Amino acid sequence: MKKSRSMAPLSRRKFNHFWDELYYCCQKAHHYMYVCGKKGLARRYVLRMRVLLPSAKGHPDALVGARARALCWEYAGRWGRGAICREAEMDLVLRLHKELSKRRSARVIKFVSEGYGRSEVRVRLAAIYREYKDKATPSVIARLQNVVARARAWAW
Repeated sequence: MKKSRSMAPLSRRKFNHFWDELYYCCQKAHHYMYVCGKKGLARRYVLRMRVLLPSAKGHPDALVGARARALCWEYAGRWGRGAICREAEMDLVLRLHKELSKRRSARVIKFVSEGYGRSEVRVRLAAIYREYKDKATPSVIARLQNVVARARAWAW
């Protein structure tokens, strides 16, 4: 049976590491904020991300941390800060894919295809751009358009 794109990620109670829990909260918050359009349902996941994010502070290269920070700012309505975090996330994704092109490890490619592959990033950015378009200032929209244009230009 094919999984529908509108289905929420499966609920979990146990996690291997705080990065695992942070990734799960990002998936759930993104789903409720951008796929369902029900910001209120994302609240508990955003609050949990805010608790987990100080643990990620020492790891500025972490993709999940950049994505979580962006979601927290977007939830709070701080679109400018969210756009800055989205830029950082896309820079990290680009760097990851450049590294992947140098060495083709099957394990690493599997991880990337589970959420940071080309199509997933484009779909996620399109949903976020639609949200920003109605609420953000023109300078923030221009910044996000730059991120979207860079994501479209990736040759991987």
